[in-house]
Amino acid sequence: MSAYSPAPFYNLSRILWRAGGALLLAVLLCGIFTWMPVSAHTYAGGTGRVYGKLLNGTTKQPMAGQTVTLQIAQGDSSKDAQTAVTDAGGNYNFPNLSNDKTLTFAVYIKYQNANYSTDRLSLVNQSQQQADLTVYDATSDSSKMAVIESTVLVQGVDAKRNVLSVSEIFAFKNLDGRAFVGSLDASQGRPKALFFPLPAGARAISLKKGFDGYRAIQAANGFASDAAVLPGDSEFSFNFEVPYSGNSLNFDYKAMYPTLDISFMVPTQMHVSSADATPKGVINNADHPYNLYNATNLVKDRQLLFKVEGLPQATESLSNTKNSGFSIASLNNLWLIVGIIVLLAVVILAWNIIRVVRIKLGLEEDTRKPAKSKGSAKGKQAKRAEEEEEDSRDKKEKALLKELLELDKAYDAKEISKSTYEEKRNKTKARLRTIMREREAASR
Repeated sequence: MSAYSPAPFYNLSRILWRAGGALLLAVLLCGIFTWMPVSAHTYAGGTGRVYGKLLNGTTKQPMAGQTVTLQIAQGDSSKDAQTAVTDAGGNYNFPNLSNDKTLTFAVYIKYQNANYSTDRLSLVNQSQQQADLTVYDATSDSSKMAVIESTVLVQGVDAKRNVLSVSEIFAFKNLDGRAFVGSLDASQGRPKALFFPLPAGARAISLKKGFDGYRAIQAANGFASDAAVLPGDSEFSFNFEVPYSGNSLNFDYKAMYPTLDISFMVPTQMHVSSADATPKGVINNADHPYNLYNATNLVKDRQLLFKVEGLPQATESLSNTKNSGFSIASLNNLWLIVGIIVLLAVVILAWNIIRVVRIKLGLEEDTRKPAKSKGSAKGKQAKRAEEEEEDSRDKKEKALLKELLELDKAYDAKEISKSTYEEKRNKTKARLRTIMREREAASR
């Protein structure tokens, strides 16, 4: 591991002050190159065409005057290329598209807060592709929805961290001619939206199939999402971890919707005790054997309990679940923080390069060079005292930054609780701000 150096943070305020327009330009350029991975000329000017009709599946009528968007994908990057407004017959047309084999196209629309998209199309072998799109009127009534099959798969156990890795898959059937679209408004209690309960202590939730383009928030003993359930069949899946103590775990499951069938599967070295499910023996899933337990015909709000046994013995220090707080927002915030850090690093690097060039061209004085000593011995002593004081501040600031880093590591390793982490971190940051204010006052 490379040595941690807080030096960039010392000079950040000075760099931001001196950079001026150059810094703003660097930020804009960085943003452009970061968030525009597919350039405009890569999809235009060809002989390809994507066209189709927008239909309302609830009323069986074409949709006129609606804006649809053409999205282009190249490798792992995608962007919105252009939009079109449907004519009186619900038709839309995107002409003059590239036939490049590295590109794929899709048409999408957000209608009454639900997302609708065509399959991805390539124009290599067939340059003219029809891609019709059907949308539905929205409803907040979930009474015509049911879960045809629910699968809870205990994929494995991490004996060092004493957690189970779990996947849940839900196959919905919506018998309504409208799309169920909920709201995440929690002002009146639990949001009236698609809801998935979680067992006690669940953490590290990762949303998978069915949630793209939608939001999710923590709610009650689970999470809610404004994801739409379209008429017909829909599938949703997500992963999470559950900490345990001892060598067993009480896994509670609640059927939020009428459920025809639930399968609970654990690796064969584990077994399950449950008065609510019937053991079905060993089955293979993705070439791995699992013990299967099954329950059928669950009414809404039916509660099931599965006691998973045969787990590696958990130690008290590792099984502490105080750090198992769940937050969907933290998944998004993590990437936001990483993006800000990367952007800041690029800006600092760009400014330092510009500054070195300006110094070499004689356009700026190199303030890093030590000034020639002038004045009396008394002045030298005062200067030496200031330097010693600055050095002391530097050492304190390094120590506080190191303390923040150690706190982050301890929290990530689940060695301290969230409340303890936030309390210590706020105190350390307050001391750090005090030192930075002292440095700013001394430099005036």
